[in-house]
Amino acid sequence: MPWLVRSGFKIWLLASVEKRAERVAKRDKLTVEEALRMLKEKEAKTKAIYRELYGFNLGEDFKTI
Repeated sequence: MPWLVRSGFKIWLLASVEKRAERVAKRDKLTVEEALRMLKEKEAKTKAIYRELYGFNLGEDFKTI
């Protein structure tokens, strides 16, 4: 949770959801479509949690980092 710490060195790694789905599908033996659906659901839930708890848009609002 480095984005919650004010000081320090932070790096945001960005990969397309499609590439991430390919990797998850291969790792978990799913279809790319299944992995894509699961990743999108998980990402939406995670973003909602961070917006509610910390007041910023995870992966979008880099000025708070």
